[in-house]
Amino acid sequence: LYPIKGMEFLVRALAALRREIPQARLEIAGSGPEQGNIQDEVQRLGMQDCVRFLGWQKDLASVFAGWDVFALPSLEEGAPIAILEAMAAGLPVVSTAVGGIPELVEEGRTGCLVPPANPEALARSLGALLRDPERRRAMGAAGHARVREKFSVEQMVGAIGAVYDELLGSR
Repeated sequence: LYPIKGMEFLVRALAALRREIPQARLEIAGSGPEQGNIQDEVQRLGMQDCVRFLGWQKDLASVFAGWDVFALPSLEEGAPIAILEAMAAGLPVVSTAVGGIPELVEEGRTGCLVPPANPEALARSLGALLRDPERRRAMGAAGHARVREKFSVEQMVGAIGAVYDELLGSR
């Protein structure tokens, strides 16, 4: 939990979303220097009853099994492994269109991409998915297939091998 992850925007999105979907809940997996500030924001918004801090998790697969949607509201990002893990687990993703995230998440197919630092857009995308279980299932299945096709160990090794073959062949 670092400032760059933008978790305060997710907490604010939940506050907006609960006006429409009062039963919405948030679990935050991870730890880090920003945790106290995020907890303060949860308290300020009066949402202690619907936000749970899980701490660092070694086994995300079991955590993901209890979630309907995976959200990562990063302000900057490379290619977060957590998104690939969530997609592999069959979760639709709501994240920000920053860094390498748009290369992982296909807008409208495997998840939703929103502008960074925009809790209203996060709330809209999360709400749309929470209200539509069929769309969540379809996006989750598409994300799972995308990880297998594009980001599996076998695919990555093959792609790296192809680069080496091309470089060696050009000598």
